[in-house]
Amino acid sequence: MRKLIVIGNKGFTLVELMVAIAILGLVLMAISTTFIGQQRQGLTQNEVAESQQSARIGLETLVRDIRRAGLMIPNQPAAYPIEDAGTFNITITVGSELDGYASILNPADSDGNITGLTSPITFTIDTTRDFQSRVGATARILRPSTGMEPSRDEGASDVCYTISALTPQGVSPATITLTFSSSTSLPTGGIPDIAFKPGDTILLHDCTTSWPVRIRYSVEPNPETSPDTATLRTLTRWIDLNGNGIVDTGEAENVAQNIVVPDADANGTPDDRDGNGLADIFFRYLDKNGNETTSLANIASVNIDLTTATTRNVAQLSNQARTRQLTSLIRVKNNFME
Repeated sequence: MRKLIVIGNKGFTLVELMVAIAILGLVLMAISTTFIGQQRQGLTQNEVAESQQSARIGLETLVRDIRRAGLMIPNQPAAYPIEDAGTFNITITVGSELDGYASILNPADSDGNITGLTSPITFTIDTTRDFQSRVGATARILRPSTGMEPSRDEGASDVCYTISALTPQGVSPATITLTFSSSTSLPTGGIPDIAFKPGDTILLHDCTTSWPVRIRYSVEPNPETSPDTATLRTLTRWIDLNGNGIVDTGEAENVAQNIVVPDADANGTPDDRDGNGLADIFFRYLDKNGNETTSLANIASVNIDLTTATTRNVAQLSNQARTRQLTSLIRVKNNFME
């Protein structure tokens, strides 16, 4: 009988199998560690990007409004461009919550008088760009040199107009046609003749809102009343449209999240992180010489220090919170009451 001889049919020993499993485990552990690390890094980067975007949006919104502070404020009643200057809050005053205005180059009538306002008024203006073809929108007229409505001389106040016609957007010089809409005060005898002049300014305005309009920014919760270094705060923008001093429903919006207040000892006073002897505060107010001031009449610029951080979950993943700090110095330039 033939004898079958098999050569090399030897299996793995227990030791070899354990070594192979150990090597495989190390490889899988390395792959898993790399994957988890990349996942954490990606999550952290996303959170950092969101934090930076939040800070940028908050700062851009602040800069836009503060640059408008004092713009077209009617001189009745008088109001400062910065009406309330706090460490963690600021209230600015503007003539309108809408962003659009143009100067009258030449009234339609040769003598500058508009008879009775019973017919549409056509003005030549510098441009229609700011009005964005807003036919049907409402507007008011202000004389920047006095901070008063041109109609005040004739006894009419809070006069509102409707834009009934515009030349194509971007044309300069352009024409705009206004139709008398309403007034809270008219003299005896009805609508008067109004002596408009070149330089009078037409501004978009929701005539149902107060004049001027107050816009307030505040850090919530207020660090001065609720010091807590672990709390990431929110920058809120409030608009008091009806002028009652109360923020009504629909008048508030959050413009930046995860705000960090530099208050390491949680005593309600911001820290001096740069060691210059001054507390690092959210808002700092400077006069024309660059000195800090608390006088509303002397505020010439506002310094903003805005720092945002990643959320606590990301801080736990990366063992530290990632922060982004943005600063800006904004000049308050609009004041028609000087």
